Amino acid sequence: MKRTDEGELAQLCAETRNDPLRWVRLMFPWGLAGTELVHHKGPDVWQSELLEMLGDMIRRDPFDGRTPTKPRQIAVASGHGVGKSALSAMLILYILSTRPNAIGTVTANTSVQLNTKTWAEVSKWWRLCAVGHWFNYSNSRGNMNMSYPGVKKDKWRVDAIPFDPRNTESFAGLHSVDSSPFYIFDEASAIPDLIWEVADGGKTDGEP
Repeated sequence: MKRTDEGELAQLCAETRNDPLRWVRLMFPWGLAGTELVHHKGPDVWQSELLEMLGDMIRRDPFDGRTPTKPRQIAVASGHGVGKSALSAMLILYILSTRPNAIGTVTANTSVQLNTKTWAEVSKWWRLCAVGHWFNYSNSRGNMNMSYPGVKKDKWRVDAIPFDPRNTESFAGLHSVDSSPFYIFDEASAIPDLIWEVADGGKTDGEP
């Protein structure tokens, strides 16, 4: 969709809070001439199925802003080049756009994968997103946060963090009692168990 009135964009994000597939279909210029998505009518079939699965999880156990929900957890097994990093980017933007004060961490099996694939893909979809201008994206610092004045940027953000088994603390303390703490692990099977164990501590409150 084209960028439109800010109030209308905010209303659309509110309406699609529990419908990630509809949000993705609305917030990117699918099929629009002159864009990278000119030959794409929407997300791929497998991406759409995963987004619908996530939406079903959310609608079955909606978050009321106070009572913690069960973690929404999804794993994807697939080959290379099928669009996992693209979907990760869409999910990051969906969560941040529909859940004020959401806070996330993204990592990958290597720093090269994280920087040149996962986080680079976030940059691409941030530029394409109808509400991308709501957020500050930094490649050098590896983070993205809400851009509006008066917002606590440390409370509404996502960080790309290379994992280090000697520094698991960097994956601890991801809590957001009134919103959505989230993790995305790219090439997750190669990430050490220690990182997974620490990350589990971030799935105890809010809408993880």
